[in-house]
Amino acid sequence: MDPSDRVSHRVSARRRSIRLPHHDYAGPGRYFVTVCTYHRAPVLGRLERRSVRLTEVGRIVRDCWRAIPAHFAGVEVDAFVVMPDHVHGIIIIRGRGAGAAPAPSDGTSMHVGGGPEAGGVMD
Repeated sequence: MDPSDRVSHRVSARRRSIRLPHHDYAGPGRYFVTVCTYHRAPVLGRLERRSVRLTEVGRIVRDCWRAIPAHFAGVEVDAFVVMPDHVHGIIIIRGRGAGAAPAPSDGTSMHVGGGPEAGGVMD
């Protein structure tokens, strides 16, 4: 058995899917997205006085989220929040096939390196 099969089985056994059965999620619309860190490790920030203080990795995630429209034509980002172990955000897909190809590039790129052990530095 492929390890990725075990992960998807474990997730599906714990949580029911809220996806609409016949909806085309590549089509135009607003999508609420949640991305969690590996093993929910709090590498993106820490809670301080009822707010989140981002680590270096958290700041990179924030900047990459904001840069999504520069990398995917027809895709916009709306409200988002970076938490210590996950990110919530709204992605807006405009038009059929938006985001299917990279946006025109000026030759620069962003890369987020490091694994789950990369904790970063508090700012």
